[in-house]
Amino acid sequence: MALIKCPECGHMISDKAKACPKCGCPVEFNEGTTPKVSEDVKSNVIITNDSKASTMLPSSPKSTKAFWKNKNHLVALVLTIITIALIVFVIYSSVTHTNKPGVVEHETEENVETGNQDKQDQLVTNKIEYNKESSKVSTKIVVDYPSDGPSVVVDNLRQYIVNELYGTNEYFYDSSEPQYEGDMANGQALVDYMGTFLRKQLTKEYNEQGDLWGTFYINIEIEKKHETNKYVTYGADIEVYTGGNRPYTEVKKKTIRKSDGKTFDIIRNPHDEGLKKLMIPIVKKGVADVLDWDEEDCGLNACFYDDPVPNPYLINGTVVFSYSSSILEQGMASMGDIDIAVKKKDILPYLTDEAKELLEDEVKH
Repeated sequence: MALIKCPECGHMISDKAKACPKCGCPVEFNEGTTPKVSEDVKSNVIITNDSKASTMLPSSPKSTKAFWKNKNHLVALVLTIITIALIVFVIYSSVTHTNKPGVVEHETEENVETGNQDKQDQLVTNKIEYNKESSKVSTKIVVDYPSDGPSVVVDNLRQYIVNELYGTNEYFYDSSEPQYEGDMANGQALVDYMGTFLRKQLTKEYNEQGDLWGTFYINIEIEKKHETNKYVTYGADIEVYTGGNRPYTEVKKKTIRKSDGKTFDIIRNPHDEGLKKLMIPIVKKGVADVLDWDEEDCGLNACFYDDPVPNPYLINGTVVFSYSSSILEQGMASMGDIDIAVKKKDILPYLTDEAKELLEDEVKH
């Protein structure tokens, strides 16, 4: 009897043995040849590949113990399992991410429409300037001119800008200048046309008075003050100096709906006595802050109590009233308008439902 090496586990066994007593691997031995795995074992061998070598994974229960003792077999199996797991994970993650609520992988027709709607609701403006200066006269106009957005809003604001620029002409008591008849989409042409005319009028005024008062000037700034997804507020700040102790100032602002491009009532009743009573200390304090006066010196004349409360505008969640300085007992009408901001909580009972809704919506966003 001779000892031979088991072809599976390497254990030394008798050449007469039919199978390895340690691992159970059947052995066939022909004299003068190398022990080999029997055919019935070969039929149960599964071939797998890794990057280094091919490994035989016996499915026979008897050979399992020997197989796990081979480190190369174990490493190859582990690597194979890890590779398969990674592939499955990547595929699963891709599918679940695509179907995850709130995650959009591809733009649907509805999403594209919603995105386009948001862009359409946004008012696009271009900053346009006219600026001519000399030692005698200075004319400066700066305008946020609407170039794109909801058509009703764009058209309304363009007309508002035209009205404010022509309104400045009225200061010179001259209505002989023909109306601008150019393309309203060309904001620069409009501003240049009005700037040239105002400069001509200002020069005429200066020449009539001489250089007693120094440089005459007109400063006009018409800009977008505030915008939400529901409304937009524009403002015109006008300052004109043609001699005297102080320039004439005027502040005109308006809030319009984006849905139809129109202004709307912000307070319920401009004649409400409770509202006027509320506004007395607020207006006095506002005037005192602007003029740097004591509040007791800011007396209000009869027109404040007789005239309706002006319709305010909305900006940054605040309600703002523009009062003419003519409401002061001191007769400071030459100062133009004074803006008085009122907190929403103070004015809330007097606001229209639409104004309340717009302000609440702005807070949420």
